[in-house]
Amino acid sequence: MSAQHVASLLREFGKSVGMDDLALDETGLCTLGFDEQIVNIHFDERSSNLVLFAALGSLPVEGRERALALLMEANLFWSGTGGATLALEPGANVVMLHHQVRADMEQADFEALLQQFVDLSDYWSGKLADGGGAAPTTGEADGPVAPGMRV
Repeated sequence: MSAQHVASLLREFGKSVGMDDLALDETGLCTLGFDEQIVNIHFDERSSNLVLFAALGSLPVEGRERALALLMEANLFWSGTGGATLALEPGANVVMLHHQVRADMEQADFEALLQQFVDLSDYWSGKLADGGGAAPTTGEADGPVAPGMRV
């Protein structure tokens, strides 16, 4: 899959939201803002994959262990991430959400993936801002993602 296909996906999405010049930059990156959430889309030409990633916020100092347990539970079989992965950026104490998928998708699949990723980013940013919430229980990490919702 080529960067031209990804450019077409972005261009069509951009037109639908009133951003006619939406495109990858010279490094293969496109950064979008959705309310207060920043989502990055990177095209890796070597693998022909799209990588979506977002910084969700700092891991809370108070309740750190509880928050980490919740994030780890969500990662188990992607039960709370819809196929994405939650991680901690080394040295920065920032929780990241990232998702890597093949770029050879249809427009509707791309837009559904992007919407799901934004929803997940909002959900987990809120959980972090809330200090991770209560101690995780089975199924709590499911968040806004239904099983099988992956693109």
